[in-house]
This record gives sequence, structure tokens and C-alpha cells, in this order.
Amino acid sequence: MAEATSGQVSGLRGQAQCAYATSVAVHGNGFIAAFTVGLAFAAAGGESARLAPFMEETGSLLSLLVWLMSGVIAVAPALPHTPHGSAAKLVVTWSF
Repeated sequence: MAEATSGQVSGLRGQAQCAYATSVAVHGNGFIAAFTVGLAFAAAGGESARLAPFMEETGSLLSLLVWLMSGVIAVAPALPHTPHGSAAKLVVTWSF
């Protein structure tokens, strides 16, 4: 099977961006528009649809990184104001 080319991937990205921009321009929901383009892309089942699992895993990884950074931003200001034992308890408590 042939690998998806960068042109096919950037074409999907362009379609999603166009759908998002058009939807926002007419005061619609851009997320739903881009999501619908993704569904249509997957339903088309072309060669480039094989990239869907990779894109899904990459999105999940980026989501985890965003949540990690949000946690760091939320906890970091509190750490200097706690005794050293309390800071460790705070980090352990928040991580579970």
C-alpha cells in the first residue's frame, strides 16, 4: 500500500481550516465543522485515511501535555508557600 503524502495530509488540514473559518464567519460552531470534515475524511476511506490512528494518538498526546502544563501552572505558585513536607503531599494528592 502506498504511504500518504504530505500533500494529502496538508489537504485535509486545509479542508478542516476552511470549514472552521467558514463556520465561524457565519457565526456557526467551528469545532463541529472541523469534526465533520474529519468524519468525511475517514468515511472516504482513501489511502490517506490510514493516518487517522496516528492523528488520533498525536491529538491524545498533545491533550495530555496541555493538561500536564495546566497542572504545573496551577500548582507551581502554591509550592513556595507550603512547608517542604506539605508540598510533597500536595503533589502526591493531586496526582491521584
